[in-house]
Amino acid sequence: MNLIHTAPSIALKHGGPPRSVTQLCSQMAQSDQPVYLLSRDIKHEVNIEVDPSVELKLLAYNHSIVKVLEKSTFGKSTNLIHHHGIWLKFSHDIIQFCAKAKIPLILSPRGMLEPWALKHNEYKKKLAWWLYQKHDLSKVRAFHATAISEAEQIRKLGFQQPIGVIPNGVYVPELSPLIKEAKIANPVKKVLFLSRLHPKKGLDILLKAWSELTPKDAELEIVGNDEGGYRAKLEKLKYELGLRHSVRISSPKYGEEKAKSLQSADLFVLPSHSENFGIVVAEALSYGVPVITTTGCPWEDLVKYKCGWWVNADISDFKQALSLALRLPKSELRNLGANGRQLVKSKYQWKAIAEQMLAFYQYLLKEGPKPEFVYETT
Repeated sequence: MNLIHTAPSIALKHGGPPRSVTQLCSQMAQSDQPVYLLSRDIKHEVNIEVDPSVELKLLAYNHSIVKVLEKSTFGKSTNLIHHHGIWLKFSHDIIQFCAKAKIPLILSPRGMLEPWALKHNEYKKKLAWWLYQKHDLSKVRAFHATAISEAEQIRKLGFQQPIGVIPNGVYVPELSPLIKEAKIANPVKKVLFLSRLHPKKGLDILLKAWSELTPKDAELEIVGNDEGGYRAKLEKLKYELGLRHSVRISSPKYGEEKAKSLQSADLFVLPSHSENFGIVVAEALSYGVPVITTTGCPWEDLVKYKCGWWVNADISDFKQALSLALRLPKSELRNLGANGRQLVKSKYQWKAIAEQMLAFYQYLLKEGPKPEFVYETT
């Protein structure tokens, strides 16, 4: 199989999708599947590293992705392209190229077709939808969704192509005994949010719920990359709510610093209005940290596997879940976290996810049977 993945960005600052794409490509390459990854090299941005066996090509902003695919040896020989994302010209050009060259294209919307996402910058998206996006999506061979809820939304929009429902994955880390000991010894419960600072993430819900609880034996750290000046609005709200001493808003953390923050947390929170997956939830669970998130994220597994809370994205419900979690002794939070780590080991490790994706590709190329996670209209 000659496979190309394409994505408009693999920059660190762009959050979950670039992490998912690069880790999927890396795992596939480690499984002896040749993988090409084409993306933009965004000026002044740090890109996520990929496994050396991935053939990575980063294009300058003014370089045409179509010309690269038309002229390159790998572009001419490919029999499948998997693209991640919509709306941008980069995505439009790839879909047009595949239609013209008769190359089957799998498209991962990466949450961009979810109701909340469609309402964000609604008028621009409605215009783009009728000008080109709806027509583009009608041309793809199949969709990849990370959850049943995302697949259902694709169907609601009228698309009838096959959908492979395959979650994102994570690598299960080794845990530091020193961090574990320090965490047990610290009487203060550390609550962590680690994602982009964006209105979609529901951080106003979190801050208002926290201010109504005013917990005395807990501290909240909000960590993430500022988008569109949203951090300034959060800082303002934090001071208006009187949270100067119990809430800290920090710049993004990566690598070892991120890993330390995740393992040091007693509780992870993601109050998002909408996520197609929410990879940070899986990452937190992989470090043995229980999670509170909302029904805007497809994480009912938190309840099913007893590793967290899955509540409505409103202040009342989020406050109630926070209150319940913070009343638990640290030992009980660790037990919930251990359940979550086991869940990730059994269901969300990258090796198994990559194998499912390869089976999806083989089915679409008529090289393998239909997997049980593929949904087709009758």
